Amino acid sequence: MSHVNVLASSIASTASDYRAHEFGQMSAERVIRWVKQFEERVREPLLVELDYVLKQTYYTQSRVERFLTVVANDSKFTRGEPVAFWSRTGLLNIQKGGASQRDMLEMFGRVLEKSFNLGAESGTGESGEFVYIDDGVFSGSRARQDLCGWIAGEAPNKAVIHVVVIALFSAGKWHAEQKVMEAAKSVKKDITLKFWRAQAFENRRTQRRNSDVLSPGMLPSDEGVVKYADELKAAGYPVELRPGIGLGEGKLFSSHEGRHLLEQEFLKAGVRIREQCPNLPQACRPLGFTGLRLLGFGGMVVTYRNCPNNCPLVFWASDPWYPLFPRKTNTDTQMDAMWL
Repeated sequence: MSHVNVLASSIASTASDYRAHEFGQMSAERVIRWVKQFEERVREPLLVELDYVLKQTYYTQSRVERFLTVVANDSKFTRGEPVAFWSRTGLLNIQKGGASQRDMLEMFGRVLEKSFNLGAESGTGESGEFVYIDDGVFSGSRARQDLCGWIAGEAPNKAVIHVVVIALFSAGKWHAEQKVMEAAKSVKKDITLKFWRAQAFENRRTQRRNSDVLSPGMLPSDEGVVKYADELKAAGYPVELRPGIGLGEGKLFSSHEGRHLLEQEFLKAGVRIREQCPNLPQACRPLGFTGLRLLGFGGMVVTYRNCPNNCPLVFWASDPWYPLFPRKTNTDTQMDAMWL
C-alpha cells in the first residue's frame, strides 16, 4: 500500500462518522478522489499535514458526548451539586435557523438522563441561570443574534448565561460578548455571560502571529490569487499577512512547513473554486466564509454533524469541485449550513 493510501485511510478513520447516516462511512477512496484535485507534487505532503490537524480538530459523535458529559459533571460549573444545578438551570432552545442547537440539546438531554436521571426539559430556570449550547462560536454572529433577541424579550431582569460550545474562537467570543452586553444594557437587564468550550482557538486580527486558523504568511505566485488580492486592495482592503513562522496558540500544525503548505494550496484552490462556482456568495472567501473582506476565516474544525462554511472552500464546496466534507444548507434540510 502506498503512503498516500495509508494517509488517506488514516484521515478516513479520523472522520469515519462524518454524516455517516447520509453518505456512509468516510472512505480512503473518497479522500484520494478529493486530493487528486491538487497538483500531484503536493498530494502526499498535504495529506500528511491534514492528517495531523484533523486528529485535533475533528469531533466525532463520541468525542462531543464526552465533552458534554464533562460539562454536566464539572464541579466548577455546577458548584459541586450537579442534580440541584441542572434541575434549576434553564436550557435555552432559541436558535432561529438550523438544527445544531436542537441536536446538541438532544445529546445533552441524554447525558443528563444517564448521569442524573434528568432530561433536557427538566431545568426550570428558577435559579436565574441558563445554558446556551451550540456547536461553536466562530464569528459570534449566531450566538449574538439568538441571545440578543432572547434578552430583549423573555429573559428575566437578572440572569447568568453559560455559553457551552465545542469550538470557541477568540474574535467571535469578543464580538458576541460585546453585542450581548450592549443589548442587556439597552433594556436595563443585569446579564452575566460565561463561556465554556472543548477547544479554544486564537483568531483575533491583532494576534495574527499566534493564530490557530489558516492565515497565510505570504501570497503564492498564482495568477488567480494575485488577481483576488488586487481586487481586495482596490476595494480598500489590502491582504494582511501573518508575520513570523509560529504554529499558533493551540499548536494545531505539525510544523511551519506543513502549515504553510495547507495555507498556500487551500488558498490557490479556493480561488479557483470561486471562479468555477460563480453563484457562491461573495462572503464565501477562498479560506472560508466571513463577512470581512479577507482571504477567508480559515477554520479547521469539523464535527460528525456538518462542516461549517467558515472552513476553507476545498473542504465543502461542490459542483464541479469534489468536497471532502459535503454539507447541506438551511434551505436543503433542517441541517444547518453555517456556524457563525
